[in-house]
Amino acid sequence: MITTQKKYGVDKKIYGVVSQNDRNPKVISLFFPGYGQAMSEKNYLFSTIRKVLTPLLTNYKFIQFDYFGHGDSMGELGEVSLSTMIDSVMQVLDEELIPEVTKVQFIANGLGCVIANEVFKLLNNKIKIELLFIHPPIQKINKIKKIFPKHILNELERKGSMDTQKLCPGMDYYTFSDFNMEQVGFFSRLGSYMLYLHGQKCSYKFLSEIDELNFVNELKQLYNNTKVVIGEKDEESIKMLNQNLPEIYIIKLPDVHYFHDHPKAVDFIIQAIHKDEVR
Repeated sequence: MITTQKKYGVDKKIYGVVSQNDRNPKVISLFFPGYGQAMSEKNYLFSTIRKVLTPLLTNYKFIQFDYFGHGDSMGELGEVSLSTMIDSVMQVLDEELIPEVTKVQFIANGLGCVIANEVFKLLNNKIKIELLFIHPPIQKINKIKKIFPKHILNELERKGSMDTQKLCPGMDYYTFSDFNMEQVGFFSRLGSYMLYLHGQKCSYKFLSEIDELNFVNELKQLYNNTKVVIGEKDEESIKMLNQNLPEIYIIKLPDVHYFHDHPKAVDFIIQAIHKDEVR
């Protein structure tokens, strides 16, 4: 297995890690982290998938990257919007989508699913794309004015961005005993974790974009090459998928709500990907 570090884009602001066996792989597997996450994701989900599957799927190139304003890439989280995240992905693909590549697989978590879907639409069927969405934000999310105090949102709009700790205060990152759980739930649906967000800024523009998000409607426009990974304890999401998108193939993670609730859930995801790819 060959693993290399890469920097993408004309100005080399996007940082990534690439693993492959074959010198001329036919398939690219690209990972889309959630909001505020480094490329490794919670509990090293994507790193583990990459390290386990690279030796098994020898015709694949596995690519992890950090969006602009995330992880090792340039910029700050307070400068991030959906458009900057999409642009980060396109900078990676501009270099990696060479003629030898016949298929692309997007593996995304949280808000990464939204970004992957937008990139899918931009590529406009130029190449075969398969989508694997882990915990996509399909649950109904209340408007931000119902979740965050009015005076905080007014201050955020005036300043443009603020530390997420002021937006969603609390110190108990294990049981969330001193957090507002509706605020925690808002960020959790984006694949975010308060311990990683606190100390970093969140922008008013970003929250406004999330306010307009309706990912169930977006999923209705996708084709059949889409699989959704959901913890079996996330009954709300499963119900919404069954009611609105009965044709979507659901992979249920046993005994968890989110994949990071138990280490075995990561193993289950890896097995599901490997089983599909060696068919």
